[in-house]
Amino acid sequence: MNNKYKTSVADSDLLVASHVRWKLKLAIAIANNETLDVTTIARDDCCVLGKWLHGTDTYARISHLQSYSECMKKHAKFHLEASKVAELVNAKQYDVAQHLLNNDASDFNQASDDVVSSIFKLEKEANSEVNHKQRITATVWKNNWRNETRPTK
Repeated sequence: MNNKYKTSVADSDLLVASHVRWKLKLAIAIANNETLDVTTIARDDCCVLGKWLHGTDTYARISHLQSYSECMKKHAKFHLEASKVAELVNAKQYDVAQHLLNNDASDFNQASDDVVSSIFKLEKEANSEVNHKQRITATVWKNNWRNETRPTK
């Protein structure tokens, strides 16, 4: 995303990567028979993406974008699905939990894919808005410059 939105294309890639790591975290918990904090996993404001989305600076800058609300909804849905997998892990239903992680058609994977798509949609909309404003600013500046440099009669 653009500097105006305090992130860049590289940052949005990092946001996606940090989000995708949830699948790995859950798989490791299954492999190690770990107990997970379902309450925290269910929250959409504790992970890197969630902290960015819920941040006051982000909200002030891009909450008016339609893709921002969509990203927020998709992200919350993902955490709901991730918490369901975590509940299965805690209940020692490892095969069922692993199936949800491996099955591309599972609600977990669908929610994960939706979040990734929504991040890139948000990035595209934010950049489009910034580029439009930059074109307007450049046109105004160019017109002012022309008016200032014209000889007076």
